[in-house]
Amino acid sequence: MGFTLNRRHLFTALYQPLTINTSVTFRDDVTIDGVTFPSGTPMELSYGFPFWRFSYGYDILPADDLDLFAGAALQFRNASISFAARDGSSATTNQNLGLVPSLYAHFGYTLGSGIRLEAEATGIYASSAIINGANFEFTGSLLDSSLRLLVPVENRVDTFLNIRFLGGTSEGISQFEDKYWTQAVQDYGLNNLGTLSFTAGLRIQ
Repeated sequence: MGFTLNRRHLFTALYQPLTINTSVTFRDDVTIDGVTFPSGTPMELSYGFPFWRFSYGYDILPADDLDLFAGAALQFRNASISFAARDGSSATTNQNLGLVPSLYAHFGYTLGSGIRLEAEATGIYASSAIINGANFEFTGSLLDSSLRLLVPVENRVDTFLNIRFLGGTSEGISQFEDKYWTQAVQDYGLNNLGTLSFTAGLRIQ
């Protein structure tokens, strides 16, 4: 959802459910957080990374047919990764909440026919303790970008086609104190995510 204020200020709110569940059988012995799953163990794997994001952009090129908003975003993410044997004999879970600040940009151009082209991107790359909010080195990146084609159907209603890339990375050795059972036993973490989606729908203004 989003709205503009005085044509210069753009506010958006996004909720992104993101959970991937899969079933596999390990070919070799696998040890995760001190728990060993023997070769041949049928497994249920779950990767969850749902988040809320709030963004603000200021239109630096105001015009009737052209918009270019630049600003910042803050993402509230809930990471949850679990490995569980299907027979219930063993399991390990790693869960934590976090804040992800990032940069935000939105571009829009309306053709004379009323057809509108839009591009949007939210992203950041952090490789130092200052930027990532911790007091130790831990690299991470985020990119959520979209390209849209909107065709007017009637007054204040458009149909759209959208291509979206959502991805991110993280790698490092956590130096946070382990206080909760949901925290990983092993301090080293490496995550990579890349998704591509194609959607169609209606936008009502």
